[in-house]
Amino acid sequence: MYDVVIVEDDFYVANLHKKYVEQLPNFHVVFSARTGAEVENYLASHKQPHLILLDMYIPDVEGVTLLWTLRERYKTLNIIMITAAKDTSTIQQALCAGVQDYLIKPVDLARFTASLARFEMYDKHLQQSQMGQHTLDVLFNLKPVAKEQQYPKGIDATTLNKVKYQIEQSARGLTAVSLAKEVGISRSTARRYLEYLVSVHVLQAELLYGDVGRPERYYKKA
Repeated sequence: MYDVVIVEDDFYVANLHKKYVEQLPNFHVVFSARTGAEVENYLASHKQPHLILLDMYIPDVEGVTLLWTLRERYKTLNIIMITAAKDTSTIQQALCAGVQDYLIKPVDLARFTASLARFEMYDKHLQQSQMGQHTLDVLFNLKPVAKEQQYPKGIDATTLNKVKYQIEQSARGLTAVSLAKEVGISRSTARRYLEYLVSVHVLQAELLYGDVGRPERYYKKA
């Protein structure tokens, strides 16, 4: 069970956030403070909570000042800012102070719930003795960088995209001659790209016989 402290001078908002917190099965509010002094006194005489929901505008101290005070005294204290402050300077200071999240009022329930769920995931990962890069990427909400696709010699991504575009535009399919004309490449180059797409099962090729001459190779989507 996660102990949560709310620091919010507006009684109605504090109660609303308490209601939001306690809708979640693993969280409960152990204290609500209206001032910086109240939360400092509570922390000095009680077990450190797992999480503090901190407003920026409180009567006796500037929220950023209180944030840094708490960070200096309690190095591992988890803090989520919930405030109407939207200025970049305040947000930057909060991020530099290592807040878990920054929610702008009024906060809807879905966003609030997502924030606490992310905190819970973060805390569970920290129970491990070690973490690999994948876990750290999850904690920092990073997606792995997609590797650039490698193509065979003679095939480049820019021309291939042009070829694919022409294929999408042609419901009946294309020949190397018609593709070369549309893309502005030689017939042999067009044939090379078409045959590559056949090899990776994007296209299929058919021989069409005319009245005279050799049959023509026709390409359409597989």
